[in-house]
Amino acid sequence: MAGYLQALVNKFCLGE
Repeated sequence: MAGYLQALVNKFCLGE
């Protein structure tokens, strides 16, 4: 599950 959350955070950081 950590990977899922990390992926979301990564996308958020990249999206910003």
